[in-house]
Amino acid sequence: MVAPIYAAGRSPACGTMAGVTGDEFPDLVVTNSATSTPGMVTVLLGNGNGTFQSLQSYAVGMTLQGVLFGWWDDFEIGGITAEPTASAA
Repeated sequence: MVAPIYAAGRSPACGTMAGVTGDEFPDLVVTNSATSTPGMVTVLLGNGNGTFQSLQSYAVGMTLQGVLFGWWDDFEIGGITAEPTASAA
């Protein structure tokens, strides 16, 4: 069996595996660093069988350096879940 290759966005910089949707399937989150356009966070949701759905990208800032995950309650502000990222200043 050949391992699948997944697009992770433009200029992938850092990635982590996390439970983004709460369905207990591992998901992939990758920061995409870009210096002339907004940086992106790319999310690939897990299907629960070792494969992932097509990427979903979100603009979040310039020159992303990393991504952090923790307990969802730790990052909930006013009923909205936040995904902390780090950018170079």
